[in-house]
Formats: sequence, structure tokens, C-alpha cells
Amino acid sequence: MATSCITLRRSIRISEPDYATSARIHRIVVQEDDALRFACNAVNIGEVIILNESSAVLAEQLRQAGFSVVENELSEFMKAGGSASV
Repeated sequence: MATSCITLRRSIRISEPDYATSARIHRIVVQEDDALRFACNAVNIGEVIILNESSAVLAEQLRQAGFSVVENELSEFMKAGGSASV
């Protein structure tokens, strides 16, 4: 699994388990199924996280961190090896 992450506001980061991080940053670890759906390539606009479909666990963790979660079907991007990004 490729190592990837996205840093969000308030020192929050979502990342795969093997991604090194600082103790000052709250990390939400994504499981392999979310990583394969490019959850770490989410788009963060203020309090909104836009990503491909995610697990209920990840969506709830993001909501608990104060974000609104918007899932957008990105299968055509994924077929081409890409995802949503800024």
C-alpha cells in the first residue's frame, strides 16, 4: 500500500498506518479499504471533506473531528488511476 496522507485544519491528519507524524498532530488512521478508495486524497474546503465513498468508521471519525463529509462517486477517476485533489 502506498503511503499517503492529507493534513486538515486544527492539526488533524488522515493517513495510512505507516505514515510518520508528529505528536502535536491528531491522526485519523485509514484502513486499507479506505486507502484503496483514495480517502487520503480527499479535498478539504474549510469544514467540508469531499472524498470518494468511505467506510462508515472513517466518515464518523471525520464527523467527530468537526467536519461535514461529502461523498462523491469518483469511479471514472479511479479507473484512470487518479482521485479528487486540489
